Amino acid sequence: MSADQSVNIINVEEELVKHLPVRDSLEKIVKENVNDDLLILPATKNIVAFARHYFTTSSTAPTVDVLSTEFPDYSFSTTAPDSSIDWIVDKLRDRYRKSEIWDLATN
Repeated sequence: MSADQSVNIINVEEELVKHLPVRDSLEKIVKENVNDDLLILPATKNIVAFARHYFTTSSTAPTVDVLSTEFPDYSFSTTAPDSSIDWIVDKLRDRYRKSEIWDLATN
C-alpha cells in the first residue's frame, strides 16, 4: 500500500467517524450496511459497530461524549464532517470493489 493510499484510508474512515453523531448520517450508514467489510482500520471497525448497535437499539445517534466514553483512546473530532455521507459510503464501496478485484487478479 502506498503512502497516498494509506492517507486516503485514514481520511475516509476519519470522515466516516465524524458522521456517527449525526442521526441522519448514522441512519444511512445502517441502511447502507456499512460494516467491517468496507473498513480497514480496527479502531474504525469497533467504533462503527458500536454506533450501529447504539442506533438500532435506541434509534438515536451516540453523542461525541458517549463515543469518547466508550473509546477513550480515540480522539473524536467535534468539527462537522467535510464530506457528505453519500460520498463517503461511495468511496468505501469503491475501495472495497477495487480490493476485491485486486485479490482476484493476484490469486
